[in-house]
Amino acid sequence: MNAKTAALAAALATLNVAAVLFQPQDGFQPHFLYYTSAIAAGVVPVDPVTGSPQPALITGLPDPEGLVFAGDGKLLVSDGDGDRVRIVDPAGFEVGQIGVGSGLDDPRGMALGPGGGVFVAGFGSDSVHRFDRSGQLVAVIDASGGNGPLLDAPVDVAFGPDGHLFVSSSAGDRIHEYDPAGAFIGTLGEGTTLDGPWGIALGRLGRLYVAGHDSDRVHVLGPAGDEVATFGAGTSLSAPTDLAFAPDGQLWV
Repeated sequence: MNAKTAALAAALATLNVAAVLFQPQDGFQPHFLYYTSAIAAGVVPVDPVTGSPQPALITGLPDPEGLVFAGDGKLLVSDGDGDRVRIVDPAGFEVGQIGVGSGLDDPRGMALGPGGGVFVAGFGSDSVHRFDRSGQLVAVIDASGGNGPLLDAPVDVAFGPDGHLFVSSSAGDRIHEYDPAGAFIGTLGEGTTLDGPWGIALGRLGRLYVAGHDSDRVHVLGPAGDEVATFGAGTSLSAPTDLAFAPDGQLWV
């Protein structure tokens, strides 16, 4: 671990971090990492040279959760306490909101779909809300209409290269998989040691990396849903909330 990475790891260890994001884009400062923190009450960028956290981009959010770049020069931040997603420009100003009055309850992780829509995990609504680029509600993915088993307190969403949507059902101890149209396909992780899945990320070989909030470890699931590895047990890893791959391939938890 180099000095920059060590400084950042030490800083993150002291904060209540909900999400991490390695996706800088044009218009934003060239920091290699952004994270949400309830202690900072906002989104914190990290200096790429020293690894030191910088002043928050947006403040006054008691429960900031997920992060995703919208691809149009803006950052989306899910506000769990406000039941909405806030749109933030590179200067840190809020320029819009998504999800107000949509039934979205306690939004957590987010992802951009293949068509550019925004998919948001509703932890309190047991659903995934899909919004178009203008912020209008397009569909709600849940167990209604026989669309698979109940999504129980979903925390995060991620897309595979084939357009399939993966959703962590934290209270159900499994991952739900849906096709690009939102139809339920099946579940991953059942019958494994997966316990309280929160953050998820797609890695190489089609493997899904899952932060086991209640198991204090990271679980690696194969394409068939089998558990091919776990790591972190017996270390200082405690109640991990999110994970993300850095540009160099390192996994941050």
